[in-house]
Amino acid sequence: MRYYLAFLPSQGVQTYCEAFLKEIKREFNLQNVNQRSIPHVTLKNPFELSSPRVLEEYLIDFVRKKEPPLMNIKGFSNFDQNVLYLEVVPSHEMFLQFEKLINGLRQLREVGWSEHDGLRKKLHVTVAKGIRSNFKEVWNYASKFRPNFLESFNNISILEKTVDRGPIIRSSYLFDP
Repeated sequence: MRYYLAFLPSQGVQTYCEAFLKEIKREFNLQNVNQRSIPHVTLKNPFELSSPRVLEEYLIDFVRKKEPPLMNIKGFSNFDQNVLYLEVVPSHEMFLQFEKLINGLRQLREVGWSEHDGLRKKLHVTVAKGIRSNFKEVWNYASKFRPNFLESFNNISILEKTVDRGPIIRSSYLFDP
């Protein structure tokens, strides 16, 4: 099975992303633009794992006795004029937690790594994929908005990646100070 790790932001961020996607699809008659997944911040890109047990054990221990740090989710940006996303600006404390998470995951032999994983990973919340053909119009429209959410990095979820539908949330771990 393929899994990845994600932070699931508050309902406010999720609702904003879903509504904005719906709005740009309607405004620009975009048929092939999608977001097949719930809005999230990918912490670890997809990897193969026969059983998530070792990962679950690691995450149970990782979130224990940790105060959830803050992050800002704000402003639009893009990848290759094809993906529209909200930027994640981690606090210093959140970056330190992310660093500990990544370093700990690297100790798990079962977890594979890609060139886009690790501390240089661009943390973001994808709003829409497949906008290349209408990028200029969508970008000009999105640039008028200034979303800004102060979020608590209070959860890590294991998501199972599927081919024919969005991800399945396998399990979520809440920080427990």
